[in-house]
This record gives sequence, C-alpha cells and structure tokens, in this order.
Amino acid sequence: MEDNNLECGYAQALSYSNAIAEIFYTVMREKRPLDREIKNYFRGHPACGSKDRFLITESLFSLFRWYGWVKGKLPKGCPENSLESKKFCTGLSAALWLENQPFDQFMKVLCKSAGVDVTWLKSSPDLIKEKIKGLSHLFKIRKCDIFDLVPQWFRKEVLADEIATIIEPFQRRPPVWIRTQNDAQETVLEEFGELGIDFSRHEIVSNAVKISTGKFNARDIESYKKGLFEIQDLASQCLGLVCGASENQIWWDVCAGAGGKSLLIANQMKGQGNVVATDKRADILKELQKRAERANFKNIQIEDLDKVVLSQDNFDGVFVDAPCSCTGVWRRNPDLRWTAREDICEKSACTQKEILELACKKVRPKGVLVYATCSLSVQENEDIVNHFLKSFPEFELEDFVHPLTGEKTGGTMKVKFHPDDCDATFAARFRKK
Repeated sequence: MEDNNLECGYAQALSYSNAIAEIFYTVMREKRPLDREIKNYFRGHPACGSKDRFLITESLFSLFRWYGWVKGKLPKGCPENSLESKKFCTGLSAALWLENQPFDQFMKVLCKSAGVDVTWLKSSPDLIKEKIKGLSHLFKIRKCDIFDLVPQWFRKEVLADEIATIIEPFQRRPPVWIRTQNDAQETVLEEFGELGIDFSRHEIVSNAVKISTGKFNARDIESYKKGLFEIQDLASQCLGLVCGASENQIWWDVCAGAGGKSLLIANQMKGQGNVVATDKRADILKELQKRAERANFKNIQIEDLDKVVLSQDNFDGVFVDAPCSCTGVWRRNPDLRWTAREDICEKSACTQKEILELACKKVRPKGVLVYATCSLSVQENEDIVNHFLKSFPEFELEDFVHPLTGEKTGGTMKVKFHPDDCDATFAARFRKK
C-alpha cells in the first residue's frame, strides 16, 4: 500500500479514503477514541507503510478538527465507495484544505470526485474569517461560524467572555512538550542537537522543553531510554509544580494513571521521600512501573487504591488529578468534541466530589491537598472548589505562585493555550487547618 512518492492514482486514493471513512464513521458511531481506532485499523492492515499511516492519521485528525464546518457535506453513514460519494469527498477535501495538509496528489483525486476546481485551490489562510470565505467560494460550504467548531453544550460550560478565545486555539495543532528529569537537561539537549531536533526551552519552567521538529519519536532517543526525559505537556507539568513537594515528604497521587505527575513529584523530591501511586484502573499503573524503573526512581510506591483508603496512613500532600471531561486537551483529541456525551461535565463533577471527599480524609493536619483537571468547565473547576470549601471547612485555599507567570494566584490557577502554546488545565491548592 505504501508509495514513497505518494503519486496518488485513483486506486490508491480509494484505499486511503475508504480507510479514513471506515475509521471516521466507526468513531462517530461507537464513540470510541480516535487514536485507539487508528491503531486497531493499522494492526489489521499490516500492508500500510509509514507514509500511508501518516496520510490516513493526519487526514482523520483534520476531519475531526474541522468537523463542525464540514459536517453538512458529509453523508450520514459510511459510503461503500468513498470516492463515488461527492459529499464525502467534499467534506474531506475541505478539511484537508483548512488544515493545509501537504497531500497534493490525494487532494486532486478528492477534488475531482467532489467537483472542486483545483485551479483555484491555494493554501488556506491563517485567519478564521478568511477560511470561512474560502470554504464558501471553493467548496460551497456557507453559513460557517466559529461557534460551530464546538458542540452547543460546551458553550454553556465555560465563561461567556472566554468562549471565543478558547475555540480558535482548538483549531491549531499542539506542539510536543517534554520534561527533563534527574538533572539531565544538558545531556538531553546535547543529544537533541546531535540528532538535528529543533527545540526551545521554556523561559520560566526550567525542565520544560518544546519540540519544533515535525516528527518526533522519543522511543528512538537514547536519553529517553535512560529515563532522562518524559513527554509531558507544559500545562500538565504546571499541575505537578503546584504541589511543591519537597524531600522526605510523603505524597499520595490518587488518580495516577500512567504516572506523569507521579514522576514529576518524585523528581521534585530528588528521589527522596515517597510517592504512593494508586488508580481505580489497576492495569494502567503498569505503565507507571515501567517509567519509574526506566528513570530509576526508587521513591514511587504503587499501591492498591482500597488498601490506601482503608489504611491509617495520612500524607503530607495528596494530589487529585481528577477524571474529567478533558475539554482542555481537545486540541490533541479533536474527536472528543463530537463523541462526548452532553452530560459529561455534570457526571464528571459528581465523580470529582466523591474523590475529593475520599482523598481529603487522608491529609494530615497542616497538610496540602491539590485538586486538578484538564477541563475548561466551570462546573468541574470553580464550582467544585466552592462546593469543597463549604463541605469541608477544615480546609482553606492556599496562595501559590503561578508557574508560568510568577504571579500570586489566591489558591486557584488556570493554564490556557496562550501565550505558551500548551493545553488548558485548572488547579486548586488547599491547606488543612
């Protein structure tokens, strides 16, 4: 299936577009994560080469990112022959044009099937207003509005004066951020230089490095194999920094998942003290075990969640990176905009209250509790903080310095897409009286 030159004739274009259509409609119908469906598809189609996988993957992300504008052109169900579906070819080619994808040969076949005159097809402009004009002129897609790029329910979840500034960053691909650890930044960056990897250090967050190189495979890099850095978005790094863990403390990472924040806290503690990591999904902690061993962190202890809850142990700090709607990472996962249930924020808020009630009981007197989400929803962030303070008056918000601005926060922090080009997160730091 792979064609090194991507000289895309009809037969190859058909294989591409059929793959894109199959995965797209499966995700929409079954509400499954896009990245997982892509992996499943390629696992079942081993003939797909690296360039085939790249085209199919990038096309899918483009289609979901711009779905709010092109959905009116897409058929309701998956076409048997996608290149014979004028609607599908119009919607897909419009999404690729909006994203400025470099698949010229594939685009020509799509546009021919869609009846789009390629002689007028130029690079998509950067400005949203100009993109709207281009859609109307080239693809006959009219009446587009920036608010169409997110589901209607989401508009009610964020502050009215923030919604417009939130949506536009959703339409730009996020960069890769890494976090160096074990005091090995110079070693890591020296290897990047030798490999020709473009990067820039963050001006304030000392361990954060943004990767500018288009294709970045950490698993091929020696310093990654030695545990000297982890892939972690800048906004996620900020959540760990809010903890401010110090040597010889004992922290509990309640919802540790694959362990990115556990590793950050362990690194803050310079390998001393102890980080107890738990998660309701026990299997996912296996990834944390691998990462901790790779980085040679001896101060991470993986435990059963129920065992910790029932124990008599209390902690200097408890970190709750709560399950949430993940609206703050929609740049990375554009499919979630269209597959998430309308009540996801409400249901997440109920879960978050339960977890906080459980976790706060394990904070020792004068200890710290940090609550965090990767959500933009007021219902999951500010409303949860207010509810917690009313329910547990023995806690109070504690002021801390915002990791990106150096300014005092009053106890709660928002990280947004600008100006640091990262995901969006929220955190609150409480002190037990």
